[in-house]
Amino acid sequence: MTVDAQQNVITLIAMVVVAVAFALVVDRASRRADASFEARTEAALLACYRGRAPALRHGFFTLRRLT
Repeated sequence: MTVDAQQNVITLIAMVVVAVAFALVVDRASRRADASFEARTEAALLACYRGRAPALRHGFFTLRRLT
């Protein structure tokens, strides 16, 4: 595997840098979305346990009042 022109090497390096940066941004966004989902679920459960919310719906499941 060889690269003939110096301009092609610079382009290849730039593409790799952009790809890594994009992957990092997507990974960070995914982790934050997961953490946000977990925090909202925990808050909904706590609200149900305290009797403040008769029924909460979030995402793929429904949380109902336990009492």
